[in-house]
Amino acid sequence: MVYLFLDTNILIHCKPFKEIKWGNYTKADFRIVLAPIVIDELDKHKYNPKAKLAKKAKQVLSDLEKIMDDENENKINILVTRPQRSSFDRFQFDPKQQDDTLMLSIIEFSEQHPEDKVFLVTNDLGPKLKAKTVGIAILILSDSEKLPQEPDENEKELIKVQKELQNLKNLIPKVDLYFQNKANVRKFIAPLQPPDFETFQKSKMLLIRKMNPYMAKNEKDLYKNPLAGMREYQRAMGGITDYTIDQHNKSLDKFYKDYEKYIHELYTFENDNQRSILIQLHVINDGNTPAKDIDIKLYFPSFLEVSVEKNTPVPPKEPLAPKQGDVFSSSFAALPDFRIVTITEMIKTSREAHDLDGANIQIGKEIMITFHQDQLKHLQTKILRTIMAKFNSVSEMVNFSINYELNISNVTTAIRGKLNIVIDQRNNNLPV
Repeated sequence: MVYLFLDTNILIHCKPFKEIKWGNYTKADFRIVLAPIVIDELDKHKYNPKAKLAKKAKQVLSDLEKIMDDENENKINILVTRPQRSSFDRFQFDPKQQDDTLMLSIIEFSEQHPEDKVFLVTNDLGPKLKAKTVGIAILILSDSEKLPQEPDENEKELIKVQKELQNLKNLIPKVDLYFQNKANVRKFIAPLQPPDFETFQKSKMLLIRKMNPYMAKNEKDLYKNPLAGMREYQRAMGGITDYTIDQHNKSLDKFYKDYEKYIHELYTFENDNQRSILIQLHVINDGNTPAKDIDIKLYFPSFLEVSVEKNTPVPPKEPLAPKQGDVFSSSFAALPDFRIVTITEMIKTSREAHDLDGANIQIGKEIMITFHQDQLKHLQTKILRTIMAKFNSVSEMVNFSINYELNISNVTTAIRGKLNIVIDQRNNNLPV
């Protein structure tokens, strides 16, 4: 005889046990045995919060009651006797553990039927491992015996609600703030330390004076300079006199002063440019519906000087040197570009990108910049006006974060996040 002890999971998750063709598995005469602990578990499942499991447990218990009342039923054996206390001590099993109790019911039954084969029928890993440790044989059912994983009424209702919520979410704009290419981190390379102003000004003025020298008057003593008479004659013929030379040199004096002022303005402009970074932010709506009445708040650290640029900063205008007016004059080339090398990345933006309402800046413990956008269509991007963040000096350029908050009239909660600025100071051998 082959005895099959059914675990609770077989009764709950497989076809009704009377519909399974057990003979195909045993290939011999068999009887199904149910241990008391299995009946206990079925009773507990009657109150399972999952309606599907509770319904199945009640159905199995109802079928078992009918079998108990059927005097002709000889294929089902429901045990009444529970394992002895000594058996728990012998195998060091815990009477509070359901698997331990089931194993001992099988062991004691096997000892009482030494000539018969006894199997545990289970789909759970825990009972399989426990049975293997005590030498109980396991019979595994085909997957075709398992019930399909269909949701019960409560689960169906939950799925329905989840779908409705998802549909509602699809009607909500999905707006967020990024750097270019949807990045959350923007990296800048710090420039070299600027030169000392006095050294910078001195070297540039020496070059300017060399390229634009004073006009010298010719020596009129023919004994000292035999060619002087010929040059004097040529100058006279060209309208160049001592007076015009004096006037030209006075113009040069004014030009030198103007150029010194220009160098100071240029140095200041480039120094500001060096210790500044230009930040461009993108507001993107990835949702399926337009976002309306968008208020954008940006929070910068107080150690920065922050401004919103409408146009790219314009360098000072270089003065023009006066021209010499005779046949010996030449058009001196303008001073070549000697701007300090800067790392500031001038971001080119189109005019249409700057159609958000003007920014408002408030300074407190943090610097807050606010923008407003009336509407942002789905799958649309708007670019905020370029923001200039200026440090106190190149050596004080450090990493920082921009905290932001988006308030949208047709989104119930504020959208908050953080964008990170990374400054690479390797050029200056300073700690990053």
